[in-house]
Amino acid sequence: MPRIMRRDRAPARSQADAIDSAQAVVEQLRDQWRKSPQVAQLLAELHDYGRGADLRDCAALAECLTSTTAATRVLAPLFVTMGQALRGHPLAHVPLRHQFAHGVCVLELMRAGQASLSLMD
Repeated sequence: MPRIMRRDRAPARSQADAIDSAQAVVEQLRDQWRKSPQVAQLLAELHDYGRGADLRDCAALAECLTSTTAATRVLAPLFVTMGQALRGHPLAHVPLRHQFAHGVCVLELMRAGQASLSLMD
């Protein structure tokens, strides 16, 4: 008669819980960033732009696209807090759509309707 061994699943559950907890932290930071007044305005203008608004009518979006200073002002809070969170929760992953293919990196910061705002390198 074959002998059946039972494995303790507690370590796997514990690791899954740690991953879920870590992911929840970085997702909450992303959501808080998106709700900040400056980013919320940018998201609203991105939505308008995706629905056909002229970029000249989307002042915050236009400024973010044309000024390194404006873009840094919007992105720095996300990158600083996200970097700190990932250091403290190494099992989490960046909660933004991202990809690397053929030497090109893309990080989608936000999507609204038919428009998205991404960083590319």
